[in-house]
Amino acid sequence: MGFMKQEMGKISEIIPSNKQFINLFSEVSGKMLPEYNKTEQGVVYKPDNSPQALADRISSKMIIEWLSKNTHYPVLSEEVEYGENFKPETFWIVDPLDGTRDFIGKTGEFAIMLALIKDKKPIFGAVYHPLTKQCYVAKKDEGTFMIDENGSSQRLHVSDISDIHQMRMLTSRFHTKGTDLKIAKRLEVKDLIEHGSFGLKVCLIAEGKAEIYLNSSNKTSIWDSAPNILILSEAGGKITDLNGNDLFIDPAKKSNENGIVATNGQNHYKITQQIREIVEQLK
Repeated sequence: MGFMKQEMGKISEIIPSNKQFINLFSEVSGKMLPEYNKTEQGVVYKPDNSPQALADRISSKMIIEWLSKNTHYPVLSEEVEYGENFKPETFWIVDPLDGTRDFIGKTGEFAIMLALIKDKKPIFGAVYHPLTKQCYVAKKDEGTFMIDENGSSQRLHVSDISDIHQMRMLTSRFHTKGTDLKIAKRLEVKDLIEHGSFGLKVCLIAEGKAEIYLNSSNKTSIWDSAPNILILSEAGGKITDLNGNDLFIDPAKKSNENGIVATNGQNHYKITQQIREIVEQLK
């Protein structure tokens, strides 16, 4: 632990400040939001058939240039191809527009996300909501905070609800499998909430406004989970795959192949076990 804290101290010294990141996100948002309000958003489709808006490309370019200028670590962006030789111990990972379908559909539920990864684990994570100008930030062993547009900072903590029948469950607005809705019904959760953006859903759990987020598909990516693993764990929650295994950020594996379950940490492994059993029954 002492070694880790020593290493973290060294890294923290060259991570830009929260204020610098918020200024960056604000500048990027200033370029993205005019695209959000357009009818034609410059959408193209990637090889996996997922959409990429012009705003994705604008945001990616600006963030990569800024990180390259202001930090010493290489940058991995969802919108830029990379080869098998990308194997640094420490690197930035950027999702320049989390919730592209929500951006295109004008639901308002999209975010800018980035994380600093060391040894396949996030040590810094940030999720920024351009419309509310709220920034969720976490550093390893330092907690999770929400910083509003006025610069006021609030430490976040998950709810303490432990009864699954009293829990509020989040599902993806555009990516939810029919299986996930059936699982939610079988679990008999209190409420089911559709919401866009992986990052914003996890932040709702970190704020204590929901307790479970499930995506049983293999469609979520390391760009989605990178900042959110830390944001949720530092707020007292837990995120794993459906087998209860920790998630790692490995550039060689782009997707979370065994799905994800994010909770407020209460009975997390019991919940994942229940979900696995239901998935098996539904096959």
